[in-house]
Amino acid sequence: MGLDQKEFTKAFIKAMNDPSVSQALTGRVSAAVMDEMNGLRQAVQQLTSTVSQLTEKLTEKEEENTRLKEKVTTLEQTLEEKCDSLEQYTRRNTLRISGLEENDNEDAYEVSMDVLKKLPVGDQLSFKDIDRCHRIGPKTTTDRPRLMMVKFATYRMRQKVYKQKRNLNDTSIFINEDLTKRRATLLYEARKMKRAGGIKDCWSADGNIFVRNSHGRVQMVRNLSQLDSVNQQLAAAASSLAEGVNWLLTLDGKVKCHDITSPLAGVAMLFASYFIFNLEYEESVTAKLDFIQKTFFNINQDRGSRSSN
Repeated sequence: MGLDQKEFTKAFIKAMNDPSVSQALTGRVSAAVMDEMNGLRQAVQQLTSTVSQLTEKLTEKEEENTRLKEKVTTLEQTLEEKCDSLEQYTRRNTLRISGLEENDNEDAYEVSMDVLKKLPVGDQLSFKDIDRCHRIGPKTTTDRPRLMMVKFATYRMRQKVYKQKRNLNDTSIFINEDLTKRRATLLYEARKMKRAGGIKDCWSADGNIFVRNSHGRVQMVRNLSQLDSVNQQLAAAASSLAEGVNWLLTLDGKVKCHDITSPLAGVAMLFASYFIFNLEYEESVTAKLDFIQKTFFNINQDRGSRSSN
């Protein structure tokens, strides 16, 4: 005869209160739990190892991706420069003339030849030296004449004309090289830098853009990054110069600058000599330089005056 629910509950509670039963159950449960824990621990270790390996591979792929992007960027820049060079080469026989008065039903060859004949090389020019000649762009309603493109039959004659373009400086007519859009933009930015006082001069020759910095150094620039680099170098030089000038200005209160026997004054004089006679400055620094020049370079004159007295 089986136990009813009430009797079974009492028997179960009594058995659970028995230390031997409790100990047996605890041992079995603990063993089962430990087995399960060991299994979970091993699984976690495997997952951790897998994640670590995947992380390393991902890092390698990211680094490889970065290298590939840099390589692609470099190749794109190289390709653009080569394409630009090839396009510029196709323009090597061509010049652009601006400022030529434009009339209806004009003969572009006659108009161009009239101004080219005014150059010293004009006596050597004939219509056979011009391959093509026409205005650039659609006709506008403004009074400003369109550019005239003149393609010469030979590069040699084109060079002769271009080298004599300064003979037209007293007129409103200008002769320039036929540059690609990229190089024309580069020259435009260089001219802006020149107007701002960042460089001394800029020009194009054989389709290449050159700049002369304030120290007189000529440098060819191939892209805007190189042009910006020139600007940054000049800014750094100006900053160093300003710092040196400020240092020199403090010397007057610390040493007797008119005493040439002072070693510090002697060094300061050499320092000032270098900057005053070998560099060019922005207008904002001129007043300081004038002060330095009066302070350091009137010594002999002052001493001569004192001696004569």
